[in-house]
Amino acid sequence: MARRLAGRRSRGREAVRRAVRDGRGVRAADARSGAAGARRRPGLDRARPRRRGAGGVSATLNVTFPDELVEQIARRTAGLLAERETERAAGWLNAEQAADYLACPQSRIYDLVQIGRLRRKLDGRRLLFRAEWLDAVLRDPE
Repeated sequence: MARRLAGRRSRGREAVRRAVRDGRGVRAADARSGAAGARRRPGLDRARPRRRGAGGVSATLNVTFPDELVEQIARRTAGLLAERETERAAGWLNAEQAADYLACPQSRIYDLVQIGRLRRKLDGRRLLFRAEWLDAVLRDPE
């Protein structure tokens, strides 16, 4: 920085030091001193100091909802969750989904199929399962 300051004697070194210290940079000192090389950009007459940290404003907002609205939201949410569970149970599961359903590794699913404990449907080379078939494996451990 000392080398940059040496070539710009038209403005005072003290102005540069203040601008750099305040976080405004060297161009702000150029603009204030009216140096020949200073370029002003439209709309940026004053250099703003840089903010440190998040730079945002925090506020607390308290919202009160009527009990009826909260109950209605809870009922609707419970209904949507029940629909999803019904759709999942009624559909076919692949090996990965079956492993998630039983909370076991996918290799365990293949092992159960190989030893004949888990019923499966073939779609080409793909194994498909029903949730009821997976539940039967858990009910009847051999």
